[in-house]
Amino acid sequence: MRILVVNHTLGPPAGSEKNTFITATGLHKRGHIVQCFGLWNGQTAYHLETEGIGCWEKDPTGLDKPDIIFAGHKTPTRVIAKHFPDTPMVVISRSTYNDEELLGEDIFKRAHSVVAVDTEVKEHLDTEYGFEDDKVVVIRNSVDLTWYRPETCHYRWREGDPIRIVQVSRIGGKRQYGINTMIKVAAELNKLHDERHGADYMLAGFGHWHRIYALEEELGIQVLMQHQVWDSADTIHQGDMVAGAARCIMEGMACGKPCIPITNFGCDGFVTRDNFEEVHHAEFHGKTQMFPLNDPTKIAIEIKKTFNSGKYKEMCKTNRALAETHFDNEIRLNALEHLFEEAIKHG
Repeated sequence: MRILVVNHTLGPPAGSEKNTFITATGLHKRGHIVQCFGLWNGQTAYHLETEGIGCWEKDPTGLDKPDIIFAGHKTPTRVIAKHFPDTPMVVISRSTYNDEELLGEDIFKRAHSVVAVDTEVKEHLDTEYGFEDDKVVVIRNSVDLTWYRPETCHYRWREGDPIRIVQVSRIGGKRQYGINTMIKVAAELNKLHDERHGADYMLAGFGHWHRIYALEEELGIQVLMQHQVWDSADTIHQGDMVAGAARCIMEGMACGKPCIPITNFGCDGFVTRDNFEEVHHAEFHGKTQMFPLNDPTKIAIEIKKTFNSGKYKEMCKTNRALAETHFDNEIRLNALEHLFEEAIKHG
C-alpha cells in the first residue's frame, strides 16, 4: 500500500511525533510505500528521512497520491483532505478534551474509520457523534519493544542507594505541572532522607529551561538536565524509576522501570497490574484522576514506602510484561493494516 501518515508536526520528539515515527517506519519495514506530512519539519522528519521516508511540511504539493491516508490533528488533516478529496482516510483521536486532537465532525464524516487510543476516547466519540458501533476502533498507542527494553543489568537500584527519578517531557505549557511536581517530590525525598536513601531528579526535555532554573533556586535542589535526545531509552536507563505522562510512561514500562503517571490533573501513584486499566483510562479522560496525590510530600512518602517494600525487581518485571501485552507496536501495525485494507476496499 501507498500510505500517507499525517501529524501536527514532524518536529521535536514529543508523544505524537514519536508515535508517527514508529508507525511510519514500522509500515515501511513491512514493504509499504510511506510518506509523512506535518505543518513543520524538524528532528522527527530528519530521522524519518534517514530511514528512507519522504517528509513534507505545510504545502502538500509534490506528495504522491496515496492509497490510504492515516491522519491525526485537525489542522494538517484538513489540508490533506482538501488536497486528496477522493482518497480513503483513517483518522486517529487521542483525547476527549484537546480540540486539535478531537479533529471535528467534518473529518469524522469523511473518514472510513476512527482509531481511538483508549476506551475512554471511544466512549466519548460514540456519545458525542452517535457513531455506529464499528466506526470507532480502539487501538492503543504503542512502543517499539526492540528499541525500549530492559538493560542487561537493569536492576540498577540497590537498597540504601539514592533513588534517581527520570522524566522525559516537553517543558512549559500543561506539562509543566508534572515537572514542577516531581522536582518538589525529589526535594521532599531528600528531606525524608535517612540512612536508607534520598533522591535526585533527571529531566530530559525541550522548551522553557528558565522555569527549571527558578525552581532549582527556590527548592535548593540540582536538577540533572539533558536536552531531549532522540534515543530516550538511554536516558530512562539512567534512572531507578520514571515519572511523567503518556509516552514517557509507556517507554519507562517497556524498559522495565517502576512508573508514576502524572497528567495535567494529578497523580495516582505507581502503575501496578491491578490498577493498570484505570490509570490508562485516566490519561485520556480529561477531567480528574481517581486517587489524586497532588501533594509532593504524599508522593514522596509513596515512593519511599514502595522502594522500602522489597518489591523493586517484581515491579520492574511486571511493567515489562504489561508493556509486552498492551504496547507492542507489531500488534498495533497488524490492526492498522487491517483497517487500511478495509478502507481501501470500501473506497
